Amino acid sequence: MKTALLAAGLVAFALPVAAKSPPKQPRECGALPGALEGIGFVGDGDTINVVGMRPGVRLWGLNAAELRDRQKAETMPGMKARALVADLLAEAGNKVRCEPIEWDSYCRVVATCLTGDGTDLTMASLKAGLSYGFYLAKHPQLVDTALAYAKAETEARRERRGLWPVWMGEK
Repeated sequence: MKTALLAAGLVAFALPVAAKSPPKQPRECGALPGALEGIGFVGDGDTINVVGMRPGVRLWGLNAAELRDRQKAETMPGMKARALVADLLAEAGNKVRCEPIEWDSYCRVVATCLTGDGTDLTMASLKAGLSYGFYLAKHPQLVDTALAYAKAETEARRERRGLWPVWMGEK
């Protein structure tokens, strides 16, 4: 399959030009639901919980620092990423709309999610420098979104926003 290469600062990934078939979903998860609208609460920096939807919804396009380390102690990067998502949801009255893309290996819906006031949770986290782009090349139908996310992460890295000075070895 032909690919186009995007070099976004320190991030480089391949974006498929054409897909042969849609991604296969794990059978045990069932049919992918339609759009999810409701009241959302933060789980961690890359997962939200939507009332009536179990388990949580994984935000597509980003990976945030883990909230807890192996000893179960909270981490500062994880708490900052979680706080950003919690604040954005609270500012919008905890209203959220998610467009499911796929299931993950834990049978969580992976989705793009906007708050009630239209804020893209993934974009906000990437712009703030509290996460990095994750699996952006996986879905060809989301190329424009993936490019925008990669650009936001690159700018955050270049401007040393959020956690990037720490992650890049600066004190």
